[in-house]
Amino acid sequence: MRWLAFVLLAVLAAAVQISVGAAVRIPLGGSGLCVAVDFLAVLAVLVALRARHSADAVGAAWLLGLMIDLTAPGMPLGLYALAYAVAASAVFHTRGAVFSESGLTQLVIGLAFCLIAHGLARGFVNLYVRPDAGLFWRDAVQVLMVAAATAAVTPIALGLGRRLDWLIMVQPSWRRR
Repeated sequence: MRWLAFVLLAVLAAAVQISVGAAVRIPLGGSGLCVAVDFLAVLAVLVALRARHSADAVGAAWLLGLMIDLTAPGMPLGLYALAYAVAASAVFHTRGAVFSESGLTQLVIGLAFCLIAHGLARGFVNLYVRPDAGLFWRDAVQVLMVAAATAAVTPIALGLGRRLDWLIMVQPSWRRR
């Protein structure tokens, strides 16, 4: 993996997440819930599906999760980094069992990644940082909404991301066949 190019792409994705992601967030009433897309998760799925080694996929996802940790107030540092690494490892190790070029499969993979990553992080926060049963269900609904919105965008982004293989991968996935 070409790490310098990936770090630059990750910083660009984090900037998109902070600026565009905040602009396209759809609030749902006065409940504090919103429909939002996690662009960093989409990039993590792209790398997990295209990386040659699991260490590349997990390391890239860890870095993307760390970027979320650094921009999310009130979250323990390293929580999203660890959750993203676990989710990327799951995607990397199951990608051989599915036809990952199908749009529907990519949608399911994006959904699974977000459910694992955000579910682990929010579950930890609700169990150990601020244990409150009322917030647990609210956060569970929020995780589902973020996962669904991100899953809807994932096939489109992976189609565009295929063109970035040459930039971040030493040997792009389309040349390995």
